[in-house]
Amino acid sequence: MEEEIFNQQIEAAQQRLHELWQRTRESSSLPHPQETLTMEALQELSTVLEELQVATEELQQRNEQLAIACETVKAERQRYQELFEFAPDGYIVTNTSGIVQEANRTAASLLNRSQNSLIGKPMAIFVAKEDRKTFRDILTELNHFPQLHDWEVRLQPSKGQPFPAALNVAAIRDRCGNLIGLRWLVRDITERHKQAEQTRKALEQEKELSNLKSRFIRAASHEFRTPLTIISMSAELLERYKHKLSDVQKDSHFQKIRAASKQMARLLNDILLLDKTEAGKLELNPIPVDLVEFSRELVEELQLSIGSQHAITFIHQGQCANAYLDKKLLRQIIDHLLSNAIKYSPRGGKVHFELICQDREAIFQIQDEGIGIPKEDQRRLFERFHRGTNVGTISGTGLGLTIVKECVDLHDGAIAVESEVGSGTTFTVKLPLNQLNQNR
Repeated sequence: MEEEIFNQQIEAAQQRLHELWQRTRESSSLPHPQETLTMEALQELSTVLEELQVATEELQQRNEQLAIACETVKAERQRYQELFEFAPDGYIVTNTSGIVQEANRTAASLLNRSQNSLIGKPMAIFVAKEDRKTFRDILTELNHFPQLHDWEVRLQPSKGQPFPAALNVAAIRDRCGNLIGLRWLVRDITERHKQAEQTRKALEQEKELSNLKSRFIRAASHEFRTPLTIISMSAELLERYKHKLSDVQKDSHFQKIRAASKQMARLLNDILLLDKTEAGKLELNPIPVDLVEFSRELVEELQLSIGSQHAITFIHQGQCANAYLDKKLLRQIIDHLLSNAIKYSPRGGKVHFELICQDREAIFQIQDEGIGIPKEDQRRLFERFHRGTNVGTISGTGLGLTIVKECVDLHDGAIAVESEVGSGTTFTVKLPLNQLNQNR
């Protein structure tokens, strides 16, 4: 536009000079040319030259401004290109048909391809096969109703598995507002999906833990209520009919009261032990233990309280007199495993308890003929509050095996289980002998 104005000024000046030239020629053919005409021509020429000088200066100034503007545009374009090229997210520019025209390094890296190999390719081929139809439908929609779109799609790199990506699309328009291309922002959201999945699992676990705690509270209430009822009834009978009851009957009631008291004490100990475990306060305090004598006493004590419906057999092999273990924790392990073997054998039967000491290791194996543990429950066997799906009305809190596992771990030992529904269960515990872990 400015160059056109300048050309017009030059043409006007040339026209005025041409007119003066014509008038000068005409006046020179007269016998006596007038001096006034000559002066007028010189003055007009001076004005035209001055106007041309001003126009030249203005044109030069405008050229300088244009050069500065060009440098600014060039710098801005370079800055845009650097931002585009080194952006942390993938950027792709396509035409309205989805053919790639530009792609930055991140986009090429996400798709595991070179930048040049992306140019000229339909963007749809970089989308996982199962998502391509949806992608093409959206691309068609963008051509008819171009606006910002944000959605998720699975992209397929040249090697490896598809990954979830968030696509943000913006329309590119010309000065008249016509759609001429699409600008795509591509972001890998694999970590976002992982975090969402972790959050979902955490919420599920929290919900499940809440349900398990509720079940535990109900079970614990029942576990406390039963022995309390026994104690209350036996005490009341002894009080009311102490003169009528025989010594055998009195002993029977006293035995029930003692057994119920032990049951309550054991439940309280389990809760306190679990609380110590959660607080990280459960410690290992090993002392010398004669494992054969220790195990035999536990078996005799338990056999007296269970009656004749179950029979516990105890055998041992090897030298087990010089073990160095935590006596309290060891009692928790054996007592819970033997009690479970009896409790989950409602039809009675034999419980086999074998102790083997060899290769600086104590092996405790307890086998029952009870209801067994379903396969799907075995993987969660040591989770707190969890109980087998086949326990039915058999009472319990779901803490016993959790406590056993904690006590075994504190000894740096190992525990394994073999079980089949309806055929019984075998627990095997291995503890190192004569070893004191100084870090406990």
